[in-house]
Amino acid sequence: MKKLFVLSLAVILTLAFASVSMASTIGVNVNKEWSVSVEKADTDADEIEITGNYGISDQLMLSVGFVTEIDAISLGVRYEFAENAAINFKYYTYDINGIDFSDYYLDVRGKANLSDKIALTGKLGYIRFEDDFDTEDGFEIVGQAEYSFNDFVTANLGASYTEIENSDITKILLGFEFYPTENLTLWVDYSFDADDSDNDCVGIGIEFAF
Repeated sequence: MKKLFVLSLAVILTLAFASVSMASTIGVNVNKEWSVSVEKADTDADEIEITGNYGISDQLMLSVGFVTEIDAISLGVRYEFAENAAINFKYYTYDINGIDFSDYYLDVRGKANLSDKIALTGKLGYIRFEDDFDTEDGFEIVGQAEYSFNDFVTANLGASYTEIENSDITKILLGFEFYPTENLTLWVDYSFDADDSDNDCVGIGIEFAF
């Protein structure tokens, strides 16, 4: 049982901690539009997350997703309660060997534009993992600077600290986001574990808005 729980944590730590902050830049704002994203939080892993997003208004966005390999379903909500400040929630549910798992992520995030090219972003999140027999929770802090070279490329550099029960992870984050067209976004993320280089990973993704 403990091995299954550890396996679940390993999978969702990779997915949740990477995909929640993926797309290089931290998503804060909400647009009234449809979009679909396909992302691989770790290129060395088999899991791929496919997510559909729907902006009900300029403040509220809903999302539904699917994670391959573990057949997880995700549900998400983002509410921009003030300009450049939002609450974000994501829930995963899946089954491993007949045991039900549920993972929750709730954060408050914000963005401060220092100029037309430079912005500071960050988030503070609460994480909770549950299965039929056990529960673990913790928190995550992410902060980064974003620099827009032009209308087509944005880079980010930052750090994250995550603590789950008696385990903690500190990572350096580096990413690039590309906008070949108005409706298409591509990104690549590099995540460097400050304590264990075996946990370094590269994430990639694409999103199309319509």
